[in-house]
Amino acid sequence: MAKRKELTYCCMVEIDGAEAVPLESLTAEQLAYCRRVWTERIAQTVNDYYRNHPEEYYARYGQPEAQ
Repeated sequence: MAKRKELTYCCMVEIDGAEAVPLESLTAEQLAYCRRVWTERIAQTVNDYYRNHPEEYYARYGQPEAQ
């Protein structure tokens, strides 16, 4: 079987509306900023999902304990 050509990619990042640049070209500070923003967005998305679908949360993590 012939070997397929490897896929290549370039992850582009846009910070505060500036022109998109390759992820590899960011400074450590810029990369830390992007990771902080991504983490906040993911946390908010997961929070919104489970708030709208509590049955999914309970199926995964169980019912809250009675106080």
